[in-house]
Amino acid sequence: MSRRNQELSFPYFNEIPKVSLMESPNHTNPVAIITGASRGIGRGIAIELARTGYDIVANYNGSLAGAEETAALCGAAGKAAGHDVRVEPCQADVGIDADRRRLINFAKETFGRLDLMVNNAGITSIGRDDILEAKEENFDRLMATNLKGPFFLSQLAANWMIEQMSARQEASASEEAPYRPKIVTIS
Repeated sequence: MSRRNQELSFPYFNEIPKVSLMESPNHTNPVAIITGASRGIGRGIAIELARTGYDIVANYNGSLAGAEETAALCGAAGKAAGHDVRVEPCQADVGIDADRRRLINFAKETFGRLDLMVNNAGITSIGRDDILEAKEENFDRLMATNLKGPFFLSQLAANWMIEQMSARQEASASEEAPYRPKIVTIS
């Protein structure tokens, strides 16, 4: 683990409600999907959420090794904070509709719930071409990953979150901590 990753800290995560194991009908941890979790800011977010007791779907596009390292770091951070967290890598290109759907379905099948969707994945100009050299297909790819992908992934996540809210309201009107899912986009 690099020194830089050890020093990443996101104090604003103190504002995210910490959910105890008893607040969920299935006594499970809250679950977050984090896109672009195999490195950088996405990895830092995943580590901090694991430290607060979240299970994580660590999305990556190209680096399984990076996502596996994130999973190990999250497990260690959660354990150090007294939480038994589970982190599962899931490959998906957020710029592709079928991959977005697969990512949401992976979370459904693996954890059965979603409490937090973090849209973090992003790319720069492919090949870092400037405006004089950029090609239209590179621009389309950039827009698919940075704009279209998070928009439609948020739509899928929000629809599932609404389903979960309805199901919980029908199941128990006396739940101590109401289900309050969140969607966050890092840009």
